[in-house]
Amino acid sequence: TGSHRKTETLLAQRWTPPLNGTLDGAMTAYMRIGDEFGAEATLMGRGTIAADFTGKQFPADGLVPTPSPVTHVAPQQSGFRTVVFDAKGKTWYDDAKLAGNEVISVLGTRVSEEYLQHLRERGVSYLFAGEDGRDLAAALGILGDTFGMSTVLLQGGGVINGAFLAAGLIDEISVLLHPGIDGLAGAPAIFEATGSPDFLPADGQQLELKTSTTLEDGLVWIHYAVHHDTPENADSPS
Repeated sequence: TGSHRKTETLLAQRWTPPLNGTLDGAMTAYMRIGDEFGAEATLMGRGTIAADFTGKQFPADGLVPTPSPVTHVAPQQSGFRTVVFDAKGKTWYDDAKLAGNEVISVLGTRVSEEYLQHLRERGVSYLFAGEDGRDLAAALGILGDTFGMSTVLLQGGGVINGAFLAAGLIDEISVLLHPGIDGLAGAPAIFEATGSPDFLPADGQQLELKTSTTLEDGLVWIHYAVHHDTPENADSPS
């Protein structure tokens, strides 16, 4: 399989500027559209958190895996959460919030007890998604059963987006087209699943257009439903 990119989040600073010279309208529209889904949380990878919120890392040298990987539910202050997929437990938190949202950390079972203590002291909830922290379906199940979530927004970089796509766990895709161009080959994209050249991350999935809306400042919002092949229709187009 291929290796993960060092940078997985979209790099807006590389885009050509819009006619009005600012990204403020795009960010406002992005947040407004997100609110329309009525979600209980946003899901992000560690790379996005490091790039956009905090680059501080927890010192992990010489630590041994925890003997008791059990879900921890910290006292929550707000309804909306930020769920951080951080398999190796590298993110340092100053407190329980990122951008005003309470944090839930999704970990691998080989993180250290010292790191779990760090999270508990900051008031950060955590759960485990298998030994390598990549059992995405298990993580979603715990978010639903333990944290009462039914709708979550996947707003990470290309690596975690690609992982959810390859796992067939995306029900809808919301794309906000911004009138700007990067143009560099290999620049971060919305989906960046890793694998061999013949790997098809979106195999068995089809998109149905729900809405296409032109917004202010040249923005276009495209909203798709994702249909997944089942044993009954796997050989037939939907």
